[in-house]
Amino acid sequence: MEDPRHTSTTEETLLSRRREMLEQQLADIEKKIRLLREEQYEVAAKLDDIYFLEAQASGKIDALPDRPVTARNFRFHQAWMAMQLVLDKAGPDGARTDQLKGKVADFNPSLKPATFRSYLHRLKEDGLLEKRSNGRWKLTDKAKKERENDVAKN
Repeated sequence: MEDPRHTSTTEETLLSRRREMLEQQLADIEKKIRLLREEQYEVAAKLDDIYFLEAQASGKIDALPDRPVTARNFRFHQAWMAMQLVLDKAGPDGARTDQLKGKVADFNPSLKPATFRSYLHRLKEDGLLEKRSNGRWKLTDKAKKERENDVAKN
């Protein structure tokens, strides 16, 4: 007759090995998911860059008027161009703040909410964006004219 203590020890060893195998398998899957997410982010960033360049080349978006692009204000220009992409698709009703922030965050994932709000404030002060009574943002006539002038120059 088998010793019941020996059987339970064997079962415990088998269960322990099975648990370790499953834990390792889970860790491997989590690593693959992390690598795939990183790859997804890289591909999405490259795709956004292409959309950005295509829109810029077609004259659909422009840098800020009267402000040359410098290393210091590059992110601000980039945010403005990303917002133009959203506002062009939004139609006459304009775009919600979260839509604008989402597109800007595609280009700058580490964007802080306070920085984004300051971008909106500066663009509003410059007369390029206006906030409508329905809480949506839209390009001002000034921004549209600046864009038309830039397209005419090119």
